[in-house]
Amino acid sequence: MTKKEIQRTRIIKYFTDSTISLIKSDGLENLTTKKIGDHAGYSYATIYNYFENFNDLICVAIAEIAGECADFVKKKLKGNTIKERMINFVLLMTEFNIANPNIYYPFLSTSVDFSYFQKKTGDHFIHPAYDLLVRELKNAKEFEGKSNEEILILCNLLTNIFHAKMHFYLLMKSPATLKELNNEIITEVEYLFNLVINK
Repeated sequence: MTKKEIQRTRIIKYFTDSTISLIKSDGLENLTTKKIGDHAGYSYATIYNYFENFNDLICVAIAEIAGECADFVKKKLKGNTIKERMINFVLLMTEFNIANPNIYYPFLSTSVDFSYFQKKTGDHFIHPAYDLLVRELKNAKEFEGKSNEEILILCNLLTNIFHAKMHFYLLMKSPATLKELNNEIITEVEYLFNLVINK
């Protein structure tokens, strides 16, 4: 890697890290290129030398946040059975996002154009924790012989449990406590797995 490429990579990281830090502290809705530039120690206009537009920078930051989340879940994931591991998976996803709701809201935002990922990779944005979930289910002895389609349907149902519960808890304050939220998650994941495993 040339000195110029190293410098370019370093500056992109400054802007990305500053964007993540400001999303965590102030929320996506309060983010501006000026704030990012000031935080990174560069003129906000410099951003456009490294990113096509503001949305691209936001998407790169969101991908980094998703990576942090996946790493958190992967390091802490435990359980002796696939049902225990999947309950733990969904609870860990909830724990990570509830600790700082500002990092969850961008994934719900209608102001972010997620087509950035499709233009860049040819595919929609896929949270790296989703890939972890797919691998867990594919490697589980309880699901030997299940088709890829069945595994993906189950992954989507587990993801929907997480997102629906998080949405109602963070945006509508329902249920009222984190303990109630976790109990609802455990009940729904157990029910789903009992249906799938015992059918």
